[in-house]
Amino acid sequence: MPLSLIKTNSIAAGNITSALITSVANTAIVGRIATAQQPTGAVLQVVSTQPAGAISSTTANAILTSLSITPSSASSRILLFGSVEGERNGGSAGNYIFGQLRKNTTNIRGFMNAAGYQQTTGARNYNSFAYIDSPSTTSAITYDLWVDHTTSGAASGITWGWYSASIHALEIAS
Repeated sequence: MPLSLIKTNSIAAGNITSALITSVANTAIVGRIATAQQPTGAVLQVVSTQPAGAISSTTANAILTSLSITPSSASSRILLFGSVEGERNGGSAGNYIFGQLRKNTTNIRGFMNAAGYQQTTGARNYNSFAYIDSPSTTSAITYDLWVDHTTSGAASGITWGWYSASIHALEIAS
């Protein structure tokens, strides 16, 4: 009769070989594999943010969305990707929007450079990004999508309506 429960340390090392395992059909694994034992490239955790509905900010120097992730290992990498969609609502054609993916308020990846430049009111822009960060910490990290605009000498600048913004962060074992 097969055993249904094996107590910890009750089988000597080397006693179970692949040839002795005939089926794992009714096997249940309880618990999880420790982070330190995950193979390189394994996804350890996923954190995502995507505000519901339109983002109301049309101002300059705005954070569209943000998230926090706490790496489980200092050697982990963080794969970040996401997108921003917006519509030009006004301003001089020479003005434009630019954005940054920031880590704890410091720019780590520019994107959306010159979005809306020489476009008319109503023009829409969709921008995506991907970035791999090596934070070397187990402390919480905040990533955000920040946008601003130029004025190219025009006092009124540019106004922009944001439809969506998202960030996805995957902690990857390395």
